[in-house]
Amino acid sequence: MKWYGPLLRNSSDMGEQLEKAIVRIREENDVMAFDLVLIDGRETIQEDVSEGVYDVLRGARYVLLGGVGGVSIHEIYRRLQREGRHRVTGENPDLRNGYAVLERRECEVVGS
Repeated sequence: MKWYGPLLRNSSDMGEQLEKAIVRIREENDVMAFDLVLIDGRETIQEDVSEGVYDVLRGARYVLLGGVGGVSIHEIYRRLQREGRHRVTGENPDLRNGYAVLERRECEVVGS
């Protein structure tokens, strides 16, 4: 595990910082998809999450969201559920502003 932070707290360009961190991680580690992505929503994300971030989340095997009781993280949670690529394997909306664990659904193999 390697730390790629911190992002500036309460910054109006937090989404841009997150996008830059993702690009850096991919370049430094030659990574196309992530096994696990953790987004801790204790700090406010003041702008909409970019499509680049959603692309990373869609490709991740597991997505862990902390702070799903907050507006921005809850929107990420709801959007991932609506898209149907992930299924919720654990959640507790009442524990410390809520959390959710989502696992990517594997594509079914048709025919043999």
